[in-house]
Amino acid sequence: MSITKVTQHPTQNEELIFDRSQTGRIGYCLPKLDVEETNLDEILPAELRRTDDLAGVPEVSEVDVIRHFTRMSTWNFSIDLGMYPLGSCTMKYNSRLNEKVARIGGFANLHPLAPESEAQGALELIYKLQEDLAEITGLPGVSLQP
Repeated sequence: MSITKVTQHPTQNEELIFDRSQTGRIGYCLPKLDVEETNLDEILPAELRRTDDLAGVPEVSEVDVIRHFTRMSTWNFSIDLGMYPLGSCTMKYNSRLNEKVARIGGFANLHPLAPESEAQGALELIYKLQEDLAEITGLPGVSLQP
């Protein structure tokens, strides 16, 4: 098996995680076993057990894995990091304030099938927003339906 690193941008010269591998390095720390140890062969059918030795899986520390994938995550485009000039509904700009308001418990935790009597605050907000948007735009009415 051959893995080729492609360099497309100066900031994308990230070493492959395989290149960071060092034999014997462990990337996890399991808590002390608090149950009786069981032989895997007794509880797991043979057809479900791994037969290879995981050859080729990189042996890296947890910190190396976190740093590697955190650096790689900066390669992804985000509307927080740059301009996206198209009007795509999947990349629309939602300000942080709007996101914060949308997470307010009374709205975020309101069940879609909640009784009308328990949803009056949300219904009032929706109604007032529709009315305000209609007035601002000069339209006879506005719908907030997706």
